[in-house]
Amino acid sequence: MRYNMTTTIWHKKTIEEYLTALGSKSETPAGGVQAAFIGAQACAMACMSVQFTLSNKKYNDLHPKAALWLETLQLAQSTMLDLMQKDSRCFTKAMEIWQLPKETENRKEKMQEGFRLALHAPKLMVQTMINMYPIFKEIILEGNVNLVSDSLIAGECAVTATISALLNVKINTIYISDNCEKEKLQAAIIDWEKQAEQFSIFLKKQRETRFR
Repeated sequence: MRYNMTTTIWHKKTIEEYLTALGSKSETPAGGVQAAFIGAQACAMACMSVQFTLSNKKYNDLHPKAALWLETLQLAQSTMLDLMQKDSRCFTKAMEIWQLPKETENRKEKMQEGFRLALHAPKLMVQTMINMYPIFKEIILEGNVNLVSDSLIAGECAVTATISALLNVKINTIYISDNCEKEKLQAAIIDWEKQAEQFSIFLKKQRETRFR
């Protein structure tokens, strides 16, 4: 089955339909859409852990804070699902630009527009996930201990989503011709990678201490 890549809403397809499209030769869904999907899964996993914290009287004192966790996670999940669609549309438009004939007027400028389009959604994915790291940490440290493995899985998915989106940022940054713009992107990439690495180290320590 072929889909209209600019109008198909990927997160409303069945998992089987989505995976079939992901594994096909279609331009999209590809890495950017998948990064957003993993990020949405990370938020959903964390939501599950929070729900079991909210339903447990042992954590009554934590309930007001946990309710805020849940609200924030649900918003981030919705954002990541929207970014699946945004990335698909932006990348499809970028591909149209990149395939313009060489004799096209102002082709170099238009090519740059394509790279910026391809960068747009992945940058938002990275920042969304990194903004959620403190909540993932709190859930792991303070949430229902019986769900700690699920909370850690959520954290690992968050890191994977971040790194996956970053790869899309990095590959398109290479082709940005404006040096000032490129340097700002490279500086942001370094900062984002550092934050992802720090969170990954935190998760590793938790795995080592929780499951001895």
